[in-house]
Amino acid sequence: ALPRAAAGARLAAIDALTLAAEESVELHGGIGFTWEGDIQLFYRRARLLASQWGGHAWWAQRLARALVKERTVNERTVNEQTALADSVAL
Repeated sequence: ALPRAAAGARLAAIDALTLAAEESVELHGGIGFTWEGDIQLFYRRARLLASQWGGHAWWAQRLARALVKERTVNERTVNEQTALADSVAL
């Protein structure tokens, strides 16, 4: 459950950080991307962190793998419990 939660949290954080930085640059227009404003620092930092943390596609794939693995384990557990119950009933 922890890898799934971590992947989901990172996806949300990357999306929020990127959206906030891009919207700030767009809101402030040309001054947002010049060296005189701090917006350019936030934008560059957002892009750098998103690439260092792994891209959106990588974390989405990791989340999907964790969900498939969890489902497989749950199905296996249910099948084992059913087989055990059937053997006890005989």
